[in-house]
Amino acid sequence: MNLVLKLCGVDSYIQSSVDKPNPDEDPEGAENWAFNDTYAKLLITNNIEVVQMVHVGQCATSQVMWASLVAMHKSKGHQTMISYMCNLFHTTAEGDNITEHLNKLKQYWEKLNLLGDNDFKISDLLFKIIISSSLPPSWDAFTEAYVGGPLSVTTGDSKRHLNSQ
Repeated sequence: MNLVLKLCGVDSYIQSSVDKPNPDEDPEGAENWAFNDTYAKLLITNNIEVVQMVHVGQCATSQVMWASLVAMHKSKGHQTMISYMCNLFHTTAEGDNITEHLNKLKQYWEKLNLLGDNDFKISDLLFKIIISSSLPPSWDAFTEAYVGGPLSVTTGDSKRHLNSQ
């Protein structure tokens, strides 16, 4: 949502960093502000789920609308992060579909990192270790080249320098 608002040039309206001009002193500026604020509100309402509309329906400005959504999500954010983290650490490969398993892990990892709390971010190296530990022991010989050995030792193996992707 932040990217959409930034791309459309109205992110400053949700942050309340653009003051609304007085219509008597600057009618054109006030009209421009109202247009941009309405545009930001439209972008928000078009990109949230129907169940979230109850939190923004009566909001007068995009800043109030955004603050309402942030407050609603913040109260659930900590529980959501812990849930994603538990899923990430407890998911193990079952069966032969390793690609499906890796995609599931990647979804949990991305959701955690997208929530924006630095205390819960999972680094690329830690994610590679999580992947390695979630696979059956028969994969150890393969994953060792990507995550094995002391971190302080620089090896000539280029696999150690590959990211989790």
